[in-house]
Amino acid sequence: MRSRPNPARVPPADWSQAPLARTWQTLSTLCWALAVAAAMLHPLPAVALSIVATWAHFKATPPHALRARTSRAG
Repeated sequence: MRSRPNPARVPPADWSQAPLARTWQTLSTLCWALAVAAAMLHPLPAVALSIVATWAHFKATPPHALRARTSRAG
């Protein structure tokens, strides 16, 4: 009979802020690329993909990060 792994020994998945932001940025880039390609065929899917891409972009960069970026530039 196999023994089940001890949950204390299994390392947790690293889904901290940086990997999560990278995932949202990847989704945003992928959706923008698909939206540009879809715009050549039919505009309606491009609009939907653009909305998803914008949402993923702002999910990857929270408002406090945007404020910090703009305050450094000025």
